[in-house]
Amino acid sequence: MTRGRVPLALLLSLFLGYAAVVALRTAAEARRGAGEALLWGGDAEGAAAQFARAAALDPLGTVALVGEGDALFEEAELSRLGSAAQIDLLEQALAKYRRALVRNPGDPVAWAQVGRTYRSLAVAHRAARPIDIARLDAATSLREPEDALAIAALLRAIEIEPQNYDYVNFLAEMRYAHGDPEALVDYRRGTRILPRLLRHPYLQERSVPSDVMQAALQGARDALGTGNVVPDMKILEEISLYLASREDWEAALAVNLEAIHAGHTSPAWLWTRQGIWLVQLGRGAEARQALTEALRLDPERPSAHLALGRLERAEGNLDAAIASLGKARDFAPHELGFQMELARTFDEADQLDAAEREYERAMHLPGGAVAATTALVSLLSRHGVFDRALVHARRLLEEHPNEPAFRQQVAELTERLTF
Repeated sequence: MTRGRVPLALLLSLFLGYAAVVALRTAAEARRGAGEALLWGGDAEGAAAQFARAAALDPLGTVALVGEGDALFEEAELSRLGSAAQIDLLEQALAKYRRALVRNPGDPVAWAQVGRTYRSLAVAHRAARPIDIARLDAATSLREPEDALAIAALLRAIEIEPQNYDYVNFLAEMRYAHGDPEALVDYRRGTRILPRLLRHPYLQERSVPSDVMQAALQGARDALGTGNVVPDMKILEEISLYLASREDWEAALAVNLEAIHAGHTSPAWLWTRQGIWLVQLGRGAEARQALTEALRLDPERPSAHLALGRLERAEGNLDAAIASLGKARDFAPHELGFQMELARTFDEADQLDAAEREYERAMHLPGGAVAATTALVSLLSRHGVFDRALVHARRLLEEHPNEPAFRQQVAELTERLTF
């Protein structure tokens, strides 16, 4: 009998122990969830308290310790720069991250947060120290020991998790702020990891330094042919769009052509974009070739018909322009811009009835009432059809009775019709 009771008692003890562990971890998870909610809600102090309780309930885990460090870090960010309170909070946050690393030395998040905190601590120490004018010419003398520690911690996080773009980008920013040429290697590595140039906020700033921009562009190119989850054609397309946003048109056109030839098929939208850019640059013959190719691949592409219509109008071929713009409108009948382009071209061709018809059609499209009606009043007034112009002008005034320009317009047209 004794032999039978011992295993049962042991089994019961193990079950109770397991249940206790599960209960503790469940409670810790609930505390962590509460802490995260408070942190997102801006209550860093309350979040720190919840994470501390969670850490006490889960003595082997690291998530709660990192969360507590994050909450203390946020409290420090809200403190006066360089104050003793801010420095103390940052040092408390570092202590939490270090405890997490004692439990799990391979935690990349904890290493990255150590780097971030050391960086803020270096800034706080610089702000706390009186400015010594004599030291301003010696850039290295303005460094703090924490600057080097921050970089070392980030390098460790990247060593553990080499494909984490956030870590690489943060390291690049730190190094660039110190004038370290290695920063350009980091920027290049960052865009190689994530070769989507339009997803990098720092590149969208107009003041981004040229050397940083070139490093990032090269990084995206480094990803070509590597089997990256982003296809080569998409990488090149984003490079061309980025260059166009910087108004580097020649480079944008060249890379857009690379994108066209990088895919298994020749995309009509890239040929259309090539044509649109060439139209903007006044290179009519090249634009016509690109748009013709786009329409060969996709005869119903409205934007290609629109661009071709604009090209024809710019070259004085109004009948051809009307034909192309009419197709653009027919393939995208709800696009106000296409409809207005067609109406304006009829107006420019001095075809009053057709222009009036198209403006009236535009009036009924979403967002078109004011723009199309105003254009129609102007058209009819220029052609001396003051009675019909007055009808539309009065409608505008009824819908916008507080607009002085519409009231004046009605008064002027009424005066012209008064004998």
